[in-house]
Amino acid sequence: MEKTNIRAYTQKELAEILVQNGEKAFRAKQIWQWLWQKGVTCFDDMTNLSKETRERLASLFILQTGTITHKQESSDGTTKLGFTLPDGNLIEAVLIPSRDKATACVSSQVGCKLKCSFCATGGLGFTRNLLPEEIFDQVVAVKRLAEERGTSLSNIVFMGMGEPLLNYNNVIQAIERITGNDGLGMSPSRLTLSTSGITEGIRRLADDGVRFNLAISLHSAINATRDKLMPITGHTRYRNWLKRSNISSAKRGSARLLNIYYSKV
Repeated sequence: MEKTNIRAYTQKELAEILVQNGEKAFRAKQIWQWLWQKGVTCFDDMTNLSKETRERLASLFILQTGTITHKQESSDGTTKLGFTLPDGNLIEAVLIPSRDKATACVSSQVGCKLKCSFCATGGLGFTRNLLPEEIFDQVVAVKRLAEERGTSLSNIVFMGMGEPLLNYNNVIQAIERITGNDGLGMSPSRLTLSTSGITEGIRRLADDGVRFNLAISLHSAINATRDKLMPITGHTRYRNWLKRSNISSAKRGSARLLNIYYSKV
């Protein structure tokens, strides 16, 4: 029997598999807590499970995570973490410190399709979308680093590698694990998703009734200039996504949902 990714299942699906393999259904909740609340990446760390159960899990499932292979810290404490994923691809997350708290900046893709002229990631090309757990693990790693420094993780921004709305399903699932009561339990208001202005993705956010914040990178209100800076804009004119964003704000009734970012580049 081929092993499957244990973090690809819902808690209900996991319970069904466990029962089929001679375990009690309630074990699924215990395992879920280890995976998504405590962020463990090894079955042997699930200490309230018997050795027999842990061995059975190891025979049925894989539990993989990226490895932090480089760490770069600036004088102000900002720290870049480089992860090597199980398939050998590289991604980055950043801890951004403030006085007594920290922000996690996380990636959503390996590389990026958009090729914005001011962004180093665009020059790498696009490899693949990150899985929900690969996004989640970045948050856990930054959270632990912040706690090691005696601070807490207060905010998360999707402003790392990739365009989050081009990896919509996996990003939303990761956010559900990060903000859910059965996950890390962070408030959605502490999370901001940044986009170049993918109109279809913005519409989906409105339809799905998300509770986190949205930031749109404008960089220029002149379409000709924006086209040079961000080649994707030929398909995402800012008037189109502004209309979608207004719909999103109206549906949610929240003034904090939309932020416009305008950088001098």
